[in-house]
Amino acid sequence: MTMTSPPHASAGGASAAPSAHTVELLYAVAYDLHSHEQWEGAARFFRALVLGVPNDERGWLGLADCHRRLGQEELAAELLGAGMIAAHPSARCAFARHGVLVALGADEAAEALEQALELGEASDDDDVRALCRDAGRRAA
Repeated sequence: MTMTSPPHASAGGASAAPSAHTVELLYAVAYDLHSHEQWEGAARFFRALVLGVPNDERGWLGLADCHRRLGQEELAAELLGAGMIAAHPSARCAFARHGVLVALGADEAAEALEQALELGEASDDDDVRALCRDAGRRAA
């Protein structure tokens, strides 16, 4: 089998960022597979999204959720930790990481909640701030 470079690769081997259309197409396919509980297939597309656009938190959240559902909770927590950083810090990744760590019974779950709350409070996204308020009430 002959391997070829992806269409967006340059002759020097470095690849350009995928177009907005390609990003949305990857996400749509990944989301559809995820909604049909096809975790491995969805993970492949979410992984492509993470590699092509690491600052898009949807890829990190989706990829981590696929691995969580495949019983790979430790990997899911690691992916969410990376997503927190790569996605210009992502409060959503932080809250999801906290949830995975709680399910694992990990000692660092409380610290993860503190991180998530700190990121959430600094967010200008109304949905994230609401998530922060809800999590704060549950923790109290």
